[in-house]
Amino acid sequence: MKRIVGIYIIVFLSSITTMLAQNFEGSLSYSVDFELTPKMKEKGMTKEIVMEIMSKDGGFSKVINYWYKKDNYLLEVPNTGSKSIYIGEKNTLYSFTKENPNTIIATDVTINLDNQMYGNKPTVSVEDTDEVILGKKCKRVTISWSNGTTEYYFSPGFLPMDAKLYKDFNHNMWNAYLEKSNALPLRIVKKGSNDYLTFIMNLQNIDETRVSKKEFDLPEMVIDELNSDFMPANQKAYTKISKK
Repeated sequence: MKRIVGIYIIVFLSSITTMLAQNFEGSLSYSVDFELTPKMKEKGMTKEIVMEIMSKDGGFSKVINYWYKKDNYLLEVPNTGSKSIYIGEKNTLYSFTKENPNTIIATDVTINLDNQMYGNKPTVSVEDTDEVILGKKCKRVTISWSNGTTEYYFSPGFLPMDAKLYKDFNHNMWNAYLEKSNALPLRIVKKGSNDYLTFIMNLQNIDETRVSKKEFDLPEMVIDELNSDFMPANQKAYTKISKK
């Protein structure tokens, strides 16, 4: 009898461990908006003017979509032709644009240029808030460094993501956020050091459908040595190999 009870306890504890270890897999859609700072308003700018400028440049979309599968993710910006694929085993983020369809920019996410070039170590804080997003009461992680501040709102245990999967993701301090939350954000607020615009992303839709590994397939490509020489230390340029 004792043995049966013991086995039952082990199985029960194992099931709990498995549930706690599960990471979100599926897609998240965020609405995107921005606010003008007083400095911008003093210059006579309005939200409509800024929206028109960004829309013409093809750099603004009211929606951003993410697909997550363990330590890989795909980011897509509808209506702009822009997307990024992160491959965890390579610690590299590959970015594609409509303007240069045959060029891929590879970013080494283990490098934080702000730290490397200026020695500026960001501050990271976590605090309780009264914010309720999608029915979930949220905490906030604030990351501040020389080029701005990013606030992440999350609900503990909701949309879980093990920080260890992104422990080397120093780019934009994504790893620092996950170390505090172990969860994907419900809201992201980005404030640039230029004090012009504040961008707000709010989670709108969650789809837990399994994501195919094919979503993270990369095209055949070769390094573009010439353009890579003119890029930041954490980036390299690649050119797609055209198939005849």
